[in-house]
Amino acid sequence: MTSNSSETMQELYSKIKALEVKLEAQAKESQEKLSSMLGEMDFQRALLEDKNTILEKMNGFVNRVTDSMDEILFVLDGLGRIMIVNKRVTSILGYSLDELIGKTPDFLFSTKDIEKFSNFLQPEATDSSSIIFSYFEHENHLECEASLVSKEHGEIIHLLHGSIIYNHQCREEGLVIIGTDIREIKHVQKSLEMARNDIQNLLDNLDQGFMACDSTGVVLEGCSKAASLFFGGNPVGKFFWEVVQAPAEKVSEIQKWLDCIFSESVPFEDLKSLGPGFFDKLDGRYIGFDYRPIRDQSGHIKRLIIIATDKTTERILEQKALHDARTAKMILSIVQNRSDFISNFIPEIRKIIKEIQNELGSEATKFNIDSIFRKIHTIKGTAAFYYIESIETIAASIEWLLSSIRASVKESLIAHAHQLKAEVAKLEQEFESFLNKHCGIVGDLTSGGERSVRVSEIMNIGEVLRKMLGPESELLRKYTESFLLEPIHHLFTKYGFTVQKIAGMQAKEVRLTIDESPIRIYRNHYVSLTNAMVHVFRNAVDHGLETPIERKASGKPLEGTIRVFFTTNMAASGQQMLDIHVSDDGRGIDPAVISAKAIEKKVVTGTQISRMATDEIIQLVFKPGFSTREEVTSVSGHGVGLDAVKTEAERLGGKAWIKSEMGKGSVVSLRVPIIRILA
Repeated sequence: MTSNSSETMQELYSKIKALEVKLEAQAKESQEKLSSMLGEMDFQRALLEDKNTILEKMNGFVNRVTDSMDEILFVLDGLGRIMIVNKRVTSILGYSLDELIGKTPDFLFSTKDIEKFSNFLQPEATDSSSIIFSYFEHENHLECEASLVSKEHGEIIHLLHGSIIYNHQCREEGLVIIGTDIREIKHVQKSLEMARNDIQNLLDNLDQGFMACDSTGVVLEGCSKAASLFFGGNPVGKFFWEVVQAPAEKVSEIQKWLDCIFSESVPFEDLKSLGPGFFDKLDGRYIGFDYRPIRDQSGHIKRLIIIATDKTTERILEQKALHDARTAKMILSIVQNRSDFISNFIPEIRKIIKEIQNELGSEATKFNIDSIFRKIHTIKGTAAFYYIESIETIAASIEWLLSSIRASVKESLIAHAHQLKAEVAKLEQEFESFLNKHCGIVGDLTSGGERSVRVSEIMNIGEVLRKMLGPESELLRKYTESFLLEPIHHLFTKYGFTVQKIAGMQAKEVRLTIDESPIRIYRNHYVSLTNAMVHVFRNAVDHGLETPIERKASGKPLEGTIRVFFTTNMAASGQQMLDIHVSDDGRGIDPAVISAKAIEKKVVTGTQISRMATDEIIQLVFKPGFSTREEVTSVSGHGVGLDAVKTEAERLGGKAWIKSEMGKGSVVSLRVPIIRILA
């Protein structure tokens, strides 16, 4: 072998060796890659097994949840195949899970219809039932409603509702269908209806009337038969104040009461007694009211139950007891004020009756109707103070007659005058009959009364002293003050009865305070004035003071206050004058209301009103016949009271005026001379 051949073999051997190293390296690298791939495959296999375990657990949870549902549930994929179905479906349709899962429910609808989500699908029927689906657009997505219909009875036993499943690309991917068994709902509804009928039958067989209203005052469905009987018809759909025929001025008060009830700004138990208490406008029945709240789960009042009870028999007994109580109050009032009753009330009533009879004399067509109205109103007010019901009733009937005369033509006055004479004669006869019947209480009145005799004797002695010592004598002054004069505030204590009586009638809380005063007067000079002032107190309670509900809403104490106080001043003539003030902390006088009413009643014209200051407008309340009341009551409405007070003040040489501030109250003031007797 030559040297060249040896070199060639050596090179070949080196190349082969290098190729072996390279192949070994590639084989090692391939083996490493293969090991890595096998490891990854083992990891993916383990992960897949974990995912399957999780999915199995999730599916188990979903199945448990869906199987516990009372509704039926289908979940379909985009091809219309059932992915999930609960046991309620199998029990309703009669198919097993294996027969449903993964299959297209051809008994429901076609695959073509599912893919297109058409507007209407007509399914095939099963042996026992069929399902009808309809689809519709709703808030940018497609929904369906369906009914499962029983073939045996032809009634809907399920209502179904479906929503499309969207994927992350907002493409339709499937459908979820949930249905509710209408038979169960109907069963519950039937049970509720039976319970409702049982309750209604129970209510209808009770003697009480039951009805309910909402916060607006509308009477709701479900009233008892007695309620329709009591109120002359079915009250459903009417406002509560319409049902009870509340007068116009009371409607807003009832509305405010209902607002307070439902807002619960005041405890219900404190408010319920402030609502309408009775109804007596049909068939002579007297229907009493009681109230109960219906509350929701949060405890708020949602309905007001009104319980109406026929209390006619009780009312008759109560009226008899009230009459007996009134008689007792009358006796007590006369006994406690016997001196004033004998020396002032009796002669004053007799004097007023005589004055009216004189006015209705031969020239009856010229009588002053306003003057007679004032006098009759005073008789009624003072009789009410002593609880003399018979006199008060006759006086009230004469007031109604006078009201009709005011509205009549002038030519008919003479005919009315004859009727007036007869009514006044009836009043006089009843008054004297009353005195004779109760002579055991008031004593022998033929000579004018015990106190009148005593006063006459005292005055005779005083006259002797005046002539002997002169009118400026200190002895005469002390004698007069000791035996004839009395503190001015004594004349007003009697009005506590009047104030509380009217307050009780109107469910108002009122406190009367009378300031003590060192001013001493001779009572007999002011009897007519103080008797007429009964109208000031009646008006203060009736017109001035608000109801407790209104006062609460205005931030005032529930109890209103009427105060009487006195001052003196000197007139330009040197005459010492007495000022009597009666204030209240009520609603005040609205000049706009006074203006409108004055124009309506033709007291003044619109032109005259436009030229008057606010204070001048308020003084119109003293005009004859003026009243802001829409309805005449036993307390007010005739437009007489303040007119009578002003007339009496002017008769004594004085005057009357009123000041008022909206929301704060009013003050009625009278200024009269302090008359010195024996001067």
